[in-house]
Amino acid sequence: MKDANDPAITLLASCGMQHLPNELIYHIFLKNTERDARYHHLHNRLDTARHSSQVCQLWRSLLLASPAIWGRLLDVGYFYGATDAWRQEVLFRSGDALLWVTGRIIPSSLPFLQSIVEEKWDKVQLVDLEGYVQVPKETWSFMSKESPSLEWFSVRYYAAHGRKIRILPALFNDVAPRLTAFHALKCFDFNMSKSLLSNIRIFTFCARHTVPTIFSLLKLMPQLTHLRIEGVDDIPVPLKETDLVRIELPLLESLQIYGRQCRTILAFLEHITPSSRCRLLLSPIRGLYSYNPSEPNAGLRPLSAYDAILNWFEAYTDKHPPKYIMLATDSMISLNIADSNSHPYSSIVEDAQLGVEVTLDTFGRSFLQKLAPSFSAVERLCLRGAHFVALDLYPLYKAFPSVTELVIHCAGSDFEAKALHTRDGDDESPLFPLLHTVIAKCSYGSNLPGVADFLEYRVRIGLPVSMLDISAISHPVWKDERLRLCRIEGLGILWPTGR
Repeated sequence: MKDANDPAITLLASCGMQHLPNELIYHIFLKNTERDARYHHLHNRLDTARHSSQVCQLWRSLLLASPAIWGRLLDVGYFYGATDAWRQEVLFRSGDALLWVTGRIIPSSLPFLQSIVEEKWDKVQLVDLEGYVQVPKETWSFMSKESPSLEWFSVRYYAAHGRKIRILPALFNDVAPRLTAFHALKCFDFNMSKSLLSNIRIFTFCARHTVPTIFSLLKLMPQLTHLRIEGVDDIPVPLKETDLVRIELPLLESLQIYGRQCRTILAFLEHITPSSRCRLLLSPIRGLYSYNPSEPNAGLRPLSAYDAILNWFEAYTDKHPPKYIMLATDSMISLNIADSNSHPYSSIVEDAQLGVEVTLDTFGRSFLQKLAPSFSAVERLCLRGAHFVALDLYPLYKAFPSVTELVIHCAGSDFEAKALHTRDGDDESPLFPLLHTVIAKCSYGSNLPGVADFLEYRVRIGLPVSMLDISAISHPVWKDERLRLCRIEGLGILWPTGR
């Protein structure tokens, strides 16, 4: 506990913190316990609560009298190396509050996890666990216990090594009336009853789920808002239409399909009604690269899949024209299009994205041409390697007349400025007529010459860029490159720290 004469206490008093209503201070503390699904590893919420309890007597009293705060801090990773006394103290402070059990499981954390699920499983509201080290099958026995308070359940266990973990007699013993979100990998084998699905809003189907099984379960989830279908399937025979039914999911906001065959994807896109409120994310689409019409078993024509994808994209973008688009490619083979800079395979199911991987063949280029009108309102365009397939993508770049901010990722090689030049003999207007800002996120300062080429080109055609942001470059900018950039007319530059 800090002394009353401590400068920190004096600062608290002088800025009025001590005069805030207790209810407001409590809500600030509670806010600090919330999980950021994407950056949770950067914030130790237990440390924040512990340090807050040591600021002054008022804060300590409020925190110790607030079981709901401590109940949210049961991240098993926070207790690596901690004493048993501290683990039990935090569990004691949670009282009868609802519990959030989270973190990465390792063998040394099992006793603490076991004590939580044995003593207070009926109070567990949220489970978000992951494991990369093999643990005994008995670790997961809590998945067969009745779960009256459980609302969110996600277990990502990557160390099963082909073993099946059977949950008997049934998942949550068929009792989880408040369950709204569920995600478990294919190593877990269980039955899931209708009673567990009626309130589901966020659900992930793993690779063990067949297409007919998925359709039969979707009929039982009328409240679904976020649907993820992942895993690899190999379909030896065509799907039977009799196995599939039309699915209406009026509240669906996000459909994500990863690693499924082209024919399977088409089955979902054609039997689930597209919605103006739903984003579609596909990555990758298996089977598009290998299509050969000359083969007797050529399979589904990519054009059929692309037409179905286009229906979904247009249904959403007609009402929600994207303001940001990222174009990314690692080769000349395919192009990823997304309205988010998150990794296409994000573990965050509720992180809705609009995205598709397009094969740069005849079918893919035809699809891009049809998709192009959807991008007329985009103001921020990000290029990750896309400039290397300039001749293929030039017509697509022309679909972005509203771009004001261009983000260029050029890791490992120079940015090809000519990719964004008006081509010889082209009488049409230059690309990006409203562009005023370029953000270069290069791995090395030596990648800047291509960026400088582009900026000088913009000056020559009478459309100069007014701001260059290179603050994200982690290496020093060479003197001759600094001088070259400084000579560009009317250009303001945001330099990296310690340039």
